[in-house]
Amino acid sequence: MFLYEMANPKVAVFAFARMNPPTMAHGKLIDIAAMEAKRRNGNYHIFLSQTQDHKDNPLNYETKQNIIRWLFPQHKRHIVNNTSVHTVLEAAALLYRMGYKNAVFVAGSDRLGDFENILTSYNGKSDKSYYKFDSIDFVSSGDRDENSSGIEGISATKAREAAKANNPKAFAMAT
Repeated sequence: MFLYEMANPKVAVFAFARMNPPTMAHGKLIDIAAMEAKRRNGNYHIFLSQTQDHKDNPLNYETKQNIIRWLFPQHKRHIVNNTSVHTVLEAAALLYRMGYKNAVFVAGSDRLGDFENILTSYNGKSDKSYYKFDSIDFVSSGDRDENSSGIEGISATKAREAAKANNPKAFAMAT
């Protein structure tokens, strides 16, 4: 068993995102996490932020879970439902406690650098969200371009603005 684990260390591919509301770009992020997990012979886990407020985070955690499972049924088993995980550090710690030795984090290009700094800075540090992966890799789910009319220009902010402006066509294009 030990030799097998050394030859094939457990790999957790994961993402941590607000998805408020979920968009086509979030679907792409989940697809890339799934592809990375398959490529690395690992498992993928999608964590959702539990932050809720009227301005930027109108959907509660349970509603987001339900919407994402409905929009992306092929990934529904990989959407983590754990109300004790509030931060990316807590997500990493949970995966480490599950026995993963290596991690791959997936995010959009506009957020990847910040997450890389956070996750590498706390790897092996002692606090309530302890984890110590042998390796942490980072994968971009794609570039963001606010001015693009394609998937690169889609954002939850634009979707919320369309909803506030009562523009169902623009909201549907994003989501």
